[in-house]
Amino acid sequence: VLTDARYTRVNTMLSANWDGMYDLETDILMYTWAVGTFHCDDVIHPHRDPHAHMYDESDWTHVATAYPLDLEDGDYHITVRAMNKIDFGGPMAVEVCHHVPLTVDTSPPIIYEMTGIDYNEDEYLIFVQVNASDPQTPLTRSEFALGLSTRDTAMLGWNDMDNYTDLVYYFHIPDGIPAWIRTRFTNIVDLRQIGNADQPII
Repeated sequence: VLTDARYTRVNTMLSANWDGMYDLETDILMYTWAVGTFHCDDVIHPHRDPHAHMYDESDWTHVATAYPLDLEDGDYHITVRAMNKIDFGGPMAVEVCHHVPLTVDTSPPIIYEMTGIDYNEDEYLIFVQVNASDPQTPLTRSEFALGLSTRDTAMLGWNDMDNYTDLVYYFHIPDGIPAWIRTRFTNIVDLRQIGNADQPII
């Protein structure tokens, strides 16, 4: 079973594959495919026959690739058109426009701010509220660490958290040693962003 890709960080090419198009009376004369920025559009890659260079229909792969491209971050829709083999009056076509876009994302998540930082010295609980998101793709991972500076995780290495906003972690911060809270967020195309608190916990 094939599963449609929903997100990618590759912005230099797009590809598509299809199956299940047929005509019981005449069979298929040719396929074309296109890529646009909205439903049924072809502004990025106009309709072309991916099998035009092949000698026989038995060699058709039902796979098409557009390369090289220079795609901006955003949504792209793929359309496939099949034309039948009517000899008189010209071929008739059916067009399948993919309503679910493929999202290109080449930028990491954005960490806007870290607030509500607190440390319960009795229960050794560290609290921090993080405002992080990604305008193109969903977040898939949030992590928490402690550093002796904003450039390391020497006090506590990266640990997975169970949410993306209200982070709570159990850790005994040694007395008198500044602890810098560090957070790391990853989006669905595996791009990451690290944020640091404005000041350490002492």
